[in-house]
Amino acid sequence: MKVWTEANERGETILFAFAYPGACGWGPSWVSAAQKLQQDVFRTELWMSGHGFRCDKSDGDLQIVESVKATGKPLECDSEAFFVWDKEAFEDLMLDESAELLSASRNDLLELVQDLSDDVLDRRFVDGKRTVREILDHIAIAEWWYTTRIAPDPSAVRPWKDFGQDAFMRLQGIRAMFANDFSHRLRRMSEADRCRIFQRNGEQWTAKKVLRRAVWHELLHIKQLRRLLPKLIV
Repeated sequence: MKVWTEANERGETILFAFAYPGACGWGPSWVSAAQKLQQDVFRTELWMSGHGFRCDKSDGDLQIVESVKATGKPLECDSEAFFVWDKEAFEDLMLDESAELLSASRNDLLELVQDLSDDVLDRRFVDGKRTVREILDHIAIAEWWYTTRIAPDPSAVRPWKDFGQDAFMRLQGIRAMFANDFSHRLRRMSEADRCRIFQRNGEQWTAKKVLRRAVWHELLHIKQLRRLLPKLIV
């Protein structure tokens, strides 16, 4: 199983397996991150097969493709990595696959939360941590933010506050923008623009990295919600 890794000087590590969209593992060491990744790959295989996506069976052996220095916070699964993989021009097939994955993850997300009461949505299980409603808002705004990473002029992008007054409205409005206007812009990109590197606040971005991160981010928080909701619903 091919993996990409970022780690800091303390050994804190995040691992990714790009063949399994959204799969990652993180921890205070390579060993702990690898154990978590292997567990997450297994869950991802089940998720992909359950949604009808083709997925090769992993054999558990890890082969490092590339390692980079972590500039984010690995123990919080805060990734800023830019890999050689991200530098390659994306193909239209990746756009189609990303759209299908995002559609499946959004259906799962809404199924998780659509029947929750306001009390559950706004209950703070741990001080300083997001409520369910805040997690939903974070997912929506992050998706908008990803589009600004490769905008020629980020200040000209329609503000995220214009996409609705609450988390559920923003989830719908920003996803419509991402799935339509933004995806159409990506599809019309020239070969050169498809691998153009943008510098945003010290972090490097390409269109391919945006697609990778968008799929990963929503799935990451769906897993978070699956862990959190049983503690909130009593």
